[in-house]
Amino acid sequence: MNSTAVFDTNSATFVDDVLSHILTDRNFPIDAEYSDLVENCVRSIAVIADFQRMILQRSSEMAINETRSSILNGYVSHFITELISARNFIEELERKILEDLPDFPQDDLLIPKFDDHFPNLKCIRNTLEHSAERRRGLRSHRRPIPSIEPLPRPDGTLAKCGELVIFPPSTVKCHLSDGSVGEVNLEIVTPLLCKVLTETIQRFPSRHSSE
Repeated sequence: MNSTAVFDTNSATFVDDVLSHILTDRNFPIDAEYSDLVENCVRSIAVIADFQRMILQRSSEMAINETRSSILNGYVSHFITELISARNFIEELERKILEDLPDFPQDDLLIPKFDDHFPNLKCIRNTLEHSAERRRGLRSHRRPIPSIEPLPRPDGTLAKCGELVIFPPSTVKCHLSDGSVGEVNLEIVTPLLCKVLTETIQRFPSRHSSE
């Protein structure tokens, strides 16, 4: 794959554009299992891009109130769930590459680097799915959160535990189950996913290596 290829996630043909580029590349393997994993990942990226636009649009349009908080929690929860799915697809791609290329250096795997960018995904999703408990100061199994790290809103006031806070233009923060603060930068998600997917695909064994 040409690493300089750029795809517009706003385009209605984003998925088809990426898949067409991948499937016509001479180094793309024949193995259908690769194709299915790549297609699933690309479709996840398209959904992530849609949720990203909705989150940023809603956060700028709506006043700070319970309705906005509920709607944004839903959007961000779906966004992060889809991001975790895309991560899992890429991890499965790398696992398959390791099966086909057993000498591939472990230090070159991309998933650990992806996790460095987004270390709190599952914890943030857990908080969004259990925001009512977090607002009552509870973590899993209804145990009290021992201490809660201050989380200032953009206006300087402190957010309540369980509250989703968006820092313009694109950073989302909330308390995790241990009372610490986790965050995701929405703006870097889609470009990073496309970069990781592209670099992963470049590692695929050549078609000719299996002939």
